[in-house]
Amino acid sequence: MKRRPHPEQTGLNLAPILNLVMILIPLLLISIEFEQLGVINVNVPRMVNVNPGPEVESLNLTVAITHAGFVLATQGETLPTIATRDGTGQAEPAHYDFEALYNQLATLKSSHPNETTLSLSADPDIPYEMIVETMDTVRFLRGEEGQRPDDLFPDVTLAVLQ
Repeated sequence: MKRRPHPEQTGLNLAPILNLVMILIPLLLISIEFEQLGVINVNVPRMVNVNPGPEVESLNLTVAITHAGFVLATQGETLPTIATRDGTGQAEPAHYDFEALYNQLATLKSSHPNETTLSLSADPDIPYEMIVETMDTVRFLRGEEGQRPDDLFPDVTLAVLQ
């Protein structure tokens, strides 16, 4: 009986696997969901006055977001509350009167043109979207279409409502 010759051992054929990988990489890259993140710069409250200089009368404007609406307060004075539109107490942007808030802040800005700081506080169960919408309202003066808006109160400081 004649012996059969052993076939030469060949390596694993990786060409089909590499073809599959080369097809999957572009498909995976195309299917990635790209997400844009927006950033709003805010300041943290200061505990100590580091530059004791000449005392300048400050407005100390505070806007509090509550279920009843927006509460505005200045140096020792509380302005009338800007109530929600329907009085339901739901903390959703559609229920709040941002136009009245903007008008009140624009009036305050016209009487205090050098003031740039505003403290923003909210009830603990107010959604984040409400805080962002309020920050967008208080930061810029509305102007002509296509022009860069002027600053209303651009230096927003987040505060704790007590």
